[in-house]
Amino acid sequence: MAPSLRLSVDEAAASWALLIRAAADQFKRLAEESPFGTETFRAARLPAFRPGVSVSEELEYLRSLARPADVWMDIGAGAGRLAIPLARSIRRMIAVEPSPTMRVALLEAAAAESGGGALEVHDRRWPDEADHMPVVDVTLAANLLYSVDEPLSWVDAMERRSRRLCVVTLADRPARAPDEDVWLDLMGEPLIRGPGAPDFVALLLATGRRVDVRTFLAPAPRPIGLDEAVEAQRWRCGLREESPRLPQLRDAVRRRADADGLVRLRAGRGYTAVVTWEPRQARSSAAVAGGSAP
Repeated sequence: MAPSLRLSVDEAAASWALLIRAAADQFKRLAEESPFGTETFRAARLPAFRPGVSVSEELEYLRSLARPADVWMDIGAGAGRLAIPLARSIRRMIAVEPSPTMRVALLEAAAAESGGGALEVHDRRWPDEADHMPVVDVTLAANLLYSVDEPLSWVDAMERRSRRLCVVTLADRPARAPDEDVWLDLMGEPLIRGPGAPDFVALLLATGRRVDVRTFLAPAPRPIGLDEAVEAQRWRCGLREESPRLPQLRDAVRRRADADGLVRLRAGRGYTAVVTWEPRQARSSAAVAGGSAP
């Protein structure tokens, strides 16, 4: 049989799920705790999620996709890192966020401050409750799909709620990943990466969708002190605050410090990709219009 790089939808979906499972199994086997996804973790990291605190290298491109009369839906809007600034460029932003920490602490306050309904907040879970939401011009899912076993159900729900465009942003590797060299020193085996932007693009292409992809380099790691660097790698590697492996982690980080004593470890991503495609109903309408043209 001739070799082929063309995966079927089932093969691509299965490979995606296997990547998630392999990364999760490794983390469960080697880490001491897995705080990610809990309200406690979100509350502790809330300042880092606030809009403008960290660089969103994809924001200006997302603004270029917006039209003043648009209604957008940001699915899993978090603390509003993208929803809040994008709301200023469109008629209305619908922010969907099931986490009470994110929704109550920041999103609802931002909606109240915006006035006039420019930012509207909903407590819904995607894709289970997607059909309770209105149809909008553009749906956006930013940095969410790294641990979603069945991303195509998200994609299908986004298309059902979109008139014009679907937008997904993902980094080249999952969010909150540790520095891979530090992980290797600490755990004794290479880090297994879960799926990221290249895998999502391959998955969509396997479905026959025509996608546009733009990538944006992440900023270079900022220099930080040794204690801050150790703490950043501690929770990324899944070590408890009182872990007996902290001295080993500290040594691994110290070996990577510059001559000035500052540390510049990878910030979790090399680039962010913005993946866009037209929902099926928009493609069908365009095809009908094209077919009827003289």
